[in-house]
Amino acid sequence: MTFSESISQPAIQVLPPCRDLSVGVEAVIADVVTSLRSEFIETEYTAHYFKSLDNYRKMGQGVRVIGPRLSGKSKASKRYGELTEKKTAYTDVPANCSSRRMHERLLKAVRHADPGGRRTDLQSKLAGCLIPFGYEMIIVDQGEKLQEEALADLAALMGEKGIPVVVCGTPTLDQYLDGIGLLGWFPNLYPFGSLTANDLTQTLNKIENQYLRLPEPSNLATGENFQTLAIYTHSYIGLIINVIEKAVVQSLQKGHSSIDSSILKQISEKYGKRYVDPKLVLQAASSGSSMPSPPALPSQAETSEPPNTSTS
Repeated sequence: MTFSESISQPAIQVLPPCRDLSVGVEAVIADVVTSLRSEFIETEYTAHYFKSLDNYRKMGQGVRVIGPRLSGKSKASKRYGELTEKKTAYTDVPANCSSRRMHERLLKAVRHADPGGRRTDLQSKLAGCLIPFGYEMIIVDQGEKLQEEALADLAALMGEKGIPVVVCGTPTLDQYLDGIGLLGWFPNLYPFGSLTANDLTQTLNKIENQYLRLPEPSNLATGENFQTLAIYTHSYIGLIINVIEKAVVQSLQKGHSSIDSSILKQISEKYGKRYVDPKLVLQAASSGSSMPSPPALPSQAETSEPPNTSTS
């Protein structure tokens, strides 16, 4: 081996070419919107979430994944269920979902040939097919929409087959489970919340360079635009994508070749909610002055580093 061959060459990331606005603004907008909505954008947070689900799957215990709306828990959970090697069946559920409808959705998720029938028949079909079909975990999203009977059936399935069930939802899910006496069946808590500052920077760079690919840089990960997104989206990946999508549409329609900073701020103010330090709220309350109520903020574990796997 020669000296030149022994020197390791730095990895070079080849970025896709910028979009050509000459094909038509509406065509470019449609392509960007489709890309943002359909693609799963992996973050350090979701990578940690996947590893935690791997551990819970091996432990065989029930899990609650709790987080605010648009924090990204639904898309991440769905993506986990799409990965063949995870051996996980995922489904979301409609409002006021009965046990029968939930079982029908789960049987379709595992590609059962006959997902219909009475509730008791569906229970037997699901319990009988999971292990033979190679499934080791179930994820039910929007768990607060399940009727009590459906949640009780999930607990019974865990007790009968030893297959862990993950229920995802907003903080109201915890209150719901506690109120119906089923919280103990889902002892592990994974709080889903804000990206760390480093994760947010990397994610915004990824969105701009791989998904937007506009002719001119939008500088989402630096300066004023970074501050706007961090302040008004609370670094929730779902809300970030929603805001960026709307900002792209309006910016391009108004003749810009990148996301306009003033448009980004207007949309962030409209669809996001400004971060207010809880300490300032307490100070205002003690002094008797009025101050807008702050939004629900993620816990310290969510704002500093991805949360550790823990039990509640």
